[in-house]
Amino acid sequence: MDTIRNILPDKLFDKIRFVQLRFIFKKKNKQKLIGFIGSTWRGLIGNTLKSNFCHWKYKKCLECLVRKTCPYYILYEEHSNEPGFSDLPRPYIFYPVSTNQDKHLMLDVTLLGKGCEYVPHIIMVCEQIGKIGLGKQRVHFDLQVVLQNMLHLGWVKLYEPNKKNKEVVKNNFLLIEWLKNLPDFPKKTPWEIKLQSPLRLRKQKQYLREPDWGGAFVSLARKLLILNKVCGGDDIEKNLWLELKIFLSEPGNSENQVFWYDYKRYSSRQQKKVPMGGIIGRSFIEPPIEQRYVWWQWWNVASIFHLGKGTSMGLGKIKLVV
Repeated sequence: MDTIRNILPDKLFDKIRFVQLRFIFKKKNKQKLIGFIGSTWRGLIGNTLKSNFCHWKYKKCLECLVRKTCPYYILYEEHSNEPGFSDLPRPYIFYPVSTNQDKHLMLDVTLLGKGCEYVPHIIMVCEQIGKIGLGKQRVHFDLQVVLQNMLHLGWVKLYEPNKKNKEVVKNNFLLIEWLKNLPDFPKKTPWEIKLQSPLRLRKQKQYLREPDWGGAFVSLARKLLILNKVCGGDDIEKNLWLELKIFLSEPGNSENQVFWYDYKRYSSRQQKKVPMGGIIGRSFIEPPIEQRYVWWQWWNVASIFHLGKGTSMGLGKIKLVV
């Protein structure tokens, strides 16, 4: 029992902060964007951040003397010396919320750790990017409003263009605060997990066509432990990490109703299209009876931080349907 308590997310990740924002844009033309566009949003916001804040445009980021105070570098380029992660887990997630696209576009932005400090910078950039246009179609839009998820209060207005916004309050929450507000876990099983964006899981150099939930959670835990350390948390003891890996590797039986969603994105760094397909659909999970309250926390954490590869561009978004 003590071991199970020790591997609860609210025990392991006591320093992680996050903020959830929702940007609502009004479209200025009728073109529709095709496919999953999380990488398109990420690229547009990143390029606009760089053009706003880069002081030495012809130097590499690692050669820049002011990179430690640069929003673009911290959000997009900062590196790590942690084994297994040459890059730090990106402190943001850009998830394009599905709409009919006739009049509006919606983007959910989750900022993590140090990323929480850059709420005003992201808002400023999102006021500009509509003039540039999104995607090949150059869909133009205006920012209408920015909402923030205030836990038990739901989505609350944070910023509105052309209004007298005295200051954007950078409200952010410790993950452990959010976990305290979770409802009790549902006693009825199985739990339905909806894959809202392509889930990319890799094993033995192959992308999986069926979800390996155990592997997905081990990878998520490794990422969150690094993020927690960056936020000032302690290293995990080796024995506890081994226990955690064993526990997460066995999330219970699942019945999957999934299919492969194939698409490609253009990488400006590689100068070519890169495959980004993944699995979407639904999965029904039967967690072990005595571990359900622990798994309830882990599945809810996954709903914030996503699972698998490409999470910074919105891939691996899951939703618990209860």
